Amino acid sequence: MKPGNDKNRLLIDNLPDAFASHQIVTDSEGSPVDYIFLDVNSAFEKMTGLSRGKILGEKVTEILPGIERSDFDWIGTYGRVAQTGESISFEQYSEPLGRFYEVTAYAEGDSCFSVIFKDITDRKEKEERTKELSFLHNFSLLLRKHKNECEKILSETAELLPSAFQQTRLACACITFRDSRYESQGYRSTPWKICSTLELRGRQVGLVEVCYREPPVKEQEPFLKEEKLMLDTVSVHLGRVIEQIQAKEALRESENRLSTTLQSIGDGVITTDAGGIITRLNPQAEKLTGWPAEEALGRPLEEVFHIVNAKTGELTPNPVYRVIKSGKTEGLANDTTLIDRYGKKRQIADSAAPIRDARGEILGVIMVFSDVTEQYLAREAQKLSE
Repeated sequence: MKPGNDKNRLLIDNLPDAFASHQIVTDSEGSPVDYIFLDVNSAFEKMTGLSRGKILGEKVTEILPGIERSDFDWIGTYGRVAQTGESISFEQYSEPLGRFYEVTAYAEGDSCFSVIFKDITDRKEKEERTKELSFLHNFSLLLRKHKNECEKILSETAELLPSAFQQTRLACACITFRDSRYESQGYRSTPWKICSTLELRGRQVGLVEVCYREPPVKEQEPFLKEEKLMLDTVSVHLGRVIEQIQAKEALRESENRLSTTLQSIGDGVITTDAGGIITRLNPQAEKLTGWPAEEALGRPLEEVFHIVNAKTGELTPNPVYRVIKSGKTEGLANDTTLIDRYGKKRQIADSAAPIRDARGEILGVIMVFSDVTEQYLAREAQKLSE
């Protein structure tokens, strides 16, 4: 639509969409390298912020520096239209202008072409935002559903990822983690892909990959910057979740080893929190106190571990409080008597030590004690005989 007369001028100026006509500039081999603005309408000026008086007769590389380096080949695409006479329609993000446009381009002859387009940024952003929020919601649900199951999380994330991308029908995903692969239905690796590394504690252990099984539109850059950012975010989150699962598994294994050790040793072991509430008893502690673990847990230590001075019969202060106050290992006096749940008395040897976290804060106390009644009686008998 060349602006050759007043009628055309009036029609162009009253178009609701932006209009621009251009002439392709080629190099010595006839390849498009630039294009010149021949005419624009007021809708173009309003939509792009480019003034008609400042751009007519100017090259696009001068008006929009860097356009020749954009992910999308604007000059090459429009050059094919002008040189072949074909018409094309597509949606594309303009990096120099920072907007999404729905574009129709057609040849005008003499190496010229015209473009009619409208700004669809708001619609595209809403569409992509809706997809992203829906994906993140579903991603959150599956993490909650399989919070301790690494394989199910990776497998279902691979199936879910394509739904977050603009060309969902063509998208497929694959997550590799060490020697395992988790693929979405119909996955196949293609040149049209984006990847993000999966890392644990700063070391790469896998890859998160999304591919299009075929190019969505030949003139269109397959992936949005926002999609690349989202994939990186998913990779980081997966890495953290895997670390948490592995930490829980390591803690569970450590707990199992500790439990096995405590079950087999001959001394009584009681642990408490920082308030002196019992958190663990081993079988020997159950035997010496007369309290089954299921009844003792959650009770104050002095209720289960009832100790008095063997000579005076007076109550002995709770060793937990001494340990927490001093922050050091404490031992009971040699004449300490333990009175079990049924009133039976035993002489015991005991030590209590603080349990600290990684920062050195006291979380509780562990007590180890043993029955030394025979040794105590022998010692007392010897004293009487001397």
